[in-house]
This record gives sequence, C-alpha cells and structure tokens, in this order.
Amino acid sequence: MSSDGDSILYPTIGFGVGLYLFFKGFKEFRNYRLMADTPVVPVRSLAMGRIEVYGTARGAVQVMSPVSHTACYWYKVDIQKRTKDSKGRESWSHYATDINGVPFDLEDASGKVLVNPAHAELDLKQQCREERYGDTYIERAGVGTAVPHFVTAVRPAPEAAAGATGSTRELTPDEARQELENLRRQMRLERRAQRDSGSKVFSFLRTLSKGGGTGRFRLTEYCIIPGHQYHISGSCAENPSPRDENDRNIICKGENEPFFHISWRTEEEAQKHYRRRAFMYIFGGGVLTVVCAGVLLSNFGLF
Repeated sequence: MSSDGDSILYPTIGFGVGLYLFFKGFKEFRNYRLMADTPVVPVRSLAMGRIEVYGTARGAVQVMSPVSHTACYWYKVDIQKRTKDSKGRESWSHYATDINGVPFDLEDASGKVLVNPAHAELDLKQQCREERYGDTYIERAGVGTAVPHFVTAVRPAPEAAAGATGSTRELTPDEARQELENLRRQMRLERRAQRDSGSKVFSFLRTLSKGGGTGRFRLTEYCIIPGHQYHISGSCAENPSPRDENDRNIICKGENEPFFHISWRTEEEAQKHYRRRAFMYIFGGGVLTVVCAGVLLSNFGLF
C-alpha cells in the first residue's frame, strides 16, 4: 500500500513543482525583457520611474557581516540545517534567511544616489560558507530577531573623492554620528512594525517546528561591499529623508513595478544570467510536468 501511495504521491508532487517552475520561467523572462529594454543611465540623468544604473557602492555607515565579519552595507545569510528523514538519510534543509544592513550610495562619474536594498533580489558573489553548531546568532536569525552590528562611521575613501565630480565630500564627526543615529532610529521603527504585525510570532513557531537553534548548520553569506561595482535595476523615487539638496532621489522597490535587482555582474552579464535562468525554468519545468503527467496516467491505466 505504501508503494502504491508513493507511486502516486511523488509524481503528483513533481507535476506541481514542474508547473511552478514552468510559470516561474516566464516571470524570469519578463524580468530579462525589462532589463534589456531599459538602458543604463548616468546617476545625474535619473528620472522618476523605472531605471538601471551601474556604479560603485559608497557610504559613511557600514555594518559587520555576521559570518565572515566583513565590513559591508548589506548582507544575506542563507542558513541550512542538517536533518534526518524517517529512514536515517541525512540532508541539508532550509532553516532561515537573515537579510540586513543599511542603505548606501551608488556612485559613478556623474554623481551619487541613495539605494535602499530592502526587498531587492540579490545576485551577489558568495563571501564565505562555513558549517557550525547552533549558537545565539542562528537562534536569533531563526526567529527573525537578528540585528546588524554597526561599524563606526567612516569617511569616504580618497579615491572616491578623486573619481567623482564634486559629488563626494568628507563627513564631519558630528555629521557621521548623526547619520549613524538616524539609521539606528529607522531600523528600530522597522523592527517595531514587524513585531506589531505578528510576523515574529509565525517565525518563532516555524523555528520551533524545525527543532530550534540546536544541531549542525551550514551558513552561506553574500555581501554588498564598499568600493565594489554593482548593477541595479529598480525604481527611482523621491527620497523622503534627504541629507542635502543633492540627495533628492532614492532607488528602491517600486509599488507598481516589483522587480528590484542588485547584481555584482555587468549589465550584459546580468541579462544573460536572467535569460539563461528563464529558459532553464521553462524547459526544465515543462519536461518535469510532462514526465510526471505521463507517470500518473500510466499508474491509473490511462496511458
């Protein structure tokens, strides 16, 4: 009976997964077309709405990444847990994802613009990967209460000022402290809103169902690093909290255009990446759907 159940259950799951991948492929192809149809423009030429820019990450305030302890602006840590199934077979399963950091400036030869990476699809180089047993950070990441550790506010690198046309200047100590305090205040408000929405309760219950923060874990970290170049495809909006008269715009996830992408690749490489992924999802999902449908029909004697 168990064998008969498996012969129907697994093809059914495969059929559903195949359909999901198939339609996801068309979404990825749409994102590719959006990137291909939107040219990269200089920061000084940004207009409200959909944009693409390419420049260097700069900023006065940084955070310390939790795994490799790298000074960065934004990090993502994928956490997997070593688990066993009913037959004693071990495998890695998703446990939690910790995404955190601070906004940063993207700078090119024409100027700079503030970027808020929240809710962006991140295509970043792997910073590090390590395995370790559960600790305080993993427990907090599992329930969604992990917070970034701020690095002391720093002045822009000398080469940044030399490579820009008056868009970068050194911050005074008072300005650096004020910017750091503003970011801390903003993150406290965001955490309070998340707590009030009840998302932490669901995250806590989900973590308990996975056995909590004990056991063996694998952590993979990705970072947006100062001085590195990034390609950003997103929306340009009015900055609600400008620092000065030259800080009127912000790049973020738009309300009407949900595609927001930050990549370490160049424009051409990013387009190839999305196009290749779209075709893999479409053809892979289609093949999986057809094969599983054939198995199901055969099991029911209809094929």
